[in-house]
Amino acid sequence: MSLHWIPLIPGLGGLLVSLCPADRESWMHRLASYCSAALSLLVVATFVQAWQHPIADFKAPLFDWEGHHFGLTLHLDLAGGVFLFMTALLGGLVVRFSRFYMHREPGQRRFFSTLLFFLAGMCGVVLAHDLDTLFLAWEVVGISSFLLIGFYRQREGPVRNALKVYCIYRLCDVGLLVGA
Repeated sequence: MSLHWIPLIPGLGGLLVSLCPADRESWMHRLASYCSAALSLLVVATFVQAWQHPIADFKAPLFDWEGHHFGLTLHLDLAGGVFLFMTALLGGLVVRFSRFYMHREPGQRRFFSTLLFFLAGMCGVVLAHDLDTLFLAWEVVGISSFLLIGFYRQREGPVRNALKVYCIYRLCDVGLLVGA
């Protein structure tokens, strides 16, 4: 089983939800629920496989630039499997209960697609094997959490808090690069 499907399923689900018609609320909910359920099943299957063979890797080159090879490198061991399982479980719970919370709320297509992109980024952070992949997944988590916190754009409080989170993520980016 290939590890690249784990962050790819919620990422593709977020893309599909963003393409749903805005008046089809049930489609968005079902698609988001199916994507989170598929992610959970894939994580459990991958965790069982990792239990039998403790190390699983996936490598795909993205591009080369001035002698540096940028690639997507994913790694799963038993500790990462536990974190991945918790990420999928909590993400599935958020998708499940957001269905009722977001009922008849304008912009729920944006909410569910951003939530699925957040799940994809979190799975990427857990599975990252090198700094390039970790930084890419961290940026997906940062952008999507900024968008989720500032979901209610017409209110002053969420917008102010989203800008605070954006600044904190930029400081964390600097700390991540210095730590590397």
